[in-house]
Amino acid sequence: MGSEGLIEFRIKSSDTHEPDTMVSVRPGDFVERIIAQVREARALPPNKHLRVLCAGKELYADDPVAKAPTRVLHCLVTDTQPQRQAPPPPQPRKPAPAPAPPPVVEQPPVDWLDVVDPGTVLMWIFGSILALLWLLFVFYAHMFDRTSVVMLVMMTVAFLIPCVLSYLPWPTFLQPQPLGPQQPGQPGQRPPGPYGLRDPATGHSTAVAWPRHPYDGEIPPRPPARVRAGS
Repeated sequence: MGSEGLIEFRIKSSDTHEPDTMVSVRPGDFVERIIAQVREARALPPNKHLRVLCAGKELYADDPVAKAPTRVLHCLVTDTQPQRQAPPPPQPRKPAPAPAPPPVVEQPPVDWLDVVDPGTVLMWIFGSILALLWLLFVFYAHMFDRTSVVMLVMMTVAFLIPCVLSYLPWPTFLQPQPLGPQQPGQPGQRPPGPYGLRDPATGHSTAVAWPRHPYDGEIPPRPPARVRAGS
């Protein structure tokens, strides 16, 4: 900086045979002031323009001289007016990623034999057939002979007996009873399995079975023979 508060810049040309040019500007001036002094010193024609580079960056006419980091500037003579590059357009904001879908839990296949009781389904089918036959008998009685009517009545009775018995309480002697405690090796002992499990606390079997013969189908032991005295 000079004694009068001016800033001196050394202007180097792209032509190696061109001598350096010294220019002085005030701290508040713009680069346009430097370009005007260089054009005047080198007598450039109006159709020629200058590009000012400093430390690898280009300075434009509307930039303040304080933006130059060094006091050495490089000038390039061009045929086009230097223009500041337009700022890049703003990048569109990426939408937030969609939340991950919940994991798909495969449902096990439905076993309809576990959902629907086959016996109940058969009872409904058989009952519907009987109802249809009785409906035909009411409206078309001339189509049924005596044998057909007897068979229809017998099938109806056979259908109603299990339906009625299912709502009646079972007698005590027909109800299933749990097996009592048995020791290994005794008659009536069940083999190990789901029907021979025993409660370790009570020793009783957890299975339910109908009362059987005390020998469980085995041949009972032969009673001792009675020998008469004197024989």
